[in-house]
Amino acid sequence: MLSDIGPRILVNDFSKMFHFYKDVLGYDVNWGDEKGPYVSFSVPGTEKFAFAIFLRKNNEMYDGYKLPEYTNGDNVHLIISVEDCDKFYESLKDKVDFIGEPRDMKDWYMRCVWFRDPEGNLLEANSAVKED
Repeated sequence: MLSDIGPRILVNDFSKMFHFYKDVLGYDVNWGDEKGPYVSFSVPGTEKFAFAIFLRKNNEMYDGYKLPEYTNGDNVHLIISVEDCDKFYESLKDKVDFIGEPRDMKDWYMRCVWFRDPEGNLLEANSAVKED
């Protein structure tokens, strides 16, 4: 029987990534701490699991694990639903490496902005397109 599923981001600099997601983006720590090698984050103000980070080198603890030899672009695209994409952008534009400004994606019925975490993982914040 299946249950909830959630992403785990493999990171190299655990402390830096911990503070980015906790202090810059404001996610609540659900389990674990800055020392790692694992922490799960919850949706702010709830205990609902959002995602986890895990120290990449600790993947070697899994018997038979081999690091892939290829890289072909982004391997993670984390989606964050926000109430107002423009307010989100304005509140973080001096702290976050945004890829352009928010824009309407009419076919998706969303307003989106993309950015990268400190290790280059792709994130998207989106909200509903405001009706004119």
